[in-house]
Amino acid sequence: MALIYFVGQAATYLAVLSDSEARLVILEVDQKTADAMGIAPGPLTYEALNKVFLGDRGVLGKLASPQSVDQAIPTLAELYALLIPEAER
Repeated sequence: MALIYFVGQAATYLAVLSDSEARLVILEVDQKTADAMGIAPGPLTYEALNKVFLGDRGVLGKLASPQSVDQAIPTLAELYALLIPEAER
């Protein structure tokens, strides 16, 4: 199986490719995930991903410092659930 992401200004799409099928899924942020990650609910956008990864409280900044690595775990868990649909886990 291959997961290919197309990140855009208005939405993010995931192409799911397997031996037997190809599907295109739009990635949506629910209210719970939006609140946990500090982004808006609705279609996942480039701006939202940029904020999650590189913003003031971004996960990459947390992972870069040994003192804050543990603080990244909740965001990483939310990203896993958001970026890999349940059917593909």
